[in-house]
Amino acid sequence: MTAAHPLGSPAVLTSNASSTSTPTVTPEPSMTLVKSASPSAQADFTEGQIVTYSFVVTNTGNVPLADVAVQDTAFTGTGTLPSPACPAGAAFLAPGAQVVCTASYTLTQLDIDAGSVTNTASVTADPPGLTPPPPPTTSTVTIPQLAAPAVSLVKSTPVTAITAAGQVVDYSFSVTNTGNTTLTDPEVIEGSFSGVGTVSTPDCPAGASPLLPGQVVVCTASYTVRAGDLTGRPLVNTATVTATAPGGGSVDSDPSTARVDDVADVPPGTGPAGLAITGMTVGGTVAAAAVLLIAGLALFFVRRRRRAVE
Repeated sequence: MTAAHPLGSPAVLTSNASSTSTPTVTPEPSMTLVKSASPSAQADFTEGQIVTYSFVVTNTGNVPLADVAVQDTAFTGTGTLPSPACPAGAAFLAPGAQVVCTASYTLTQLDIDAGSVTNTASVTADPPGLTPPPPPTTSTVTIPQLAAPAVSLVKSTPVTAITAAGQVVDYSFSVTNTGNTTLTDPEVIEGSFSGVGTVSTPDCPAGASPLLPGQVVVCTASYTVRAGDLTGRPLVNTATVTATAPGGGSVDSDPSTARVDDVADVPPGTGPAGLAITGMTVGGTVAAAAVLLIAGLALFFVRRRRRAVE
């Protein structure tokens, strides 16, 4: 039913229709570019040395990016640097995805005489629809350079609550090369763990080595909750990552901890519903009652027989 509105438009008095709303996410396109050179040490800065430049592009926004393009914008070398070559499918990047483009350059004697070669690159991309593109991102590398290997680790779990034994807790280890040299053989090492069991050995995907500057690799592990973990105390797990730097030395990350604070408290000796478990089972209780019944009947018949004799 409708009634006349003072301004002449109908006003709805009642409605049984239900409405739903879909939350909107504001598009926030962004990306990073990390450029590196290999080799890059002073000892390798000689005429005829082939230097491979790597360009690690990461979509750090919340929308996909299309037409991803890497360009060299400044170069002090005296030879010719070819345009970066990107793998097939690199023109489209989903949120969180990475792509590695490369270019090779041969050092000249004039480069050696100058003492260094500097190269700057930028990356551009287009988000979907009418969303403005992110500003071009640049990265610069100068060779030769002092090696500064570094690696970081972020450990996490999607599990927010532990409720029962047998529940599986999945762990992720995001390993990032935060230095300026290529790292090899990254290995996640489990540290302290508050659980009564053992976390599975971290598994890293094929291709995790070598790890270029700026590259991220995600390793995984899992843990099956045991009854002894259900104490109400948080399940806390700490790990580190180690990798091999150029020349054979190792580089280690700071520890990273994942914890689940919401853990059920089930006292020992209680069943799944929290009921006390005694030493007598249901079957034992029934058997005991049967014995008492038989004994009572036997006593009844004995007394009756005595009365008959008297």
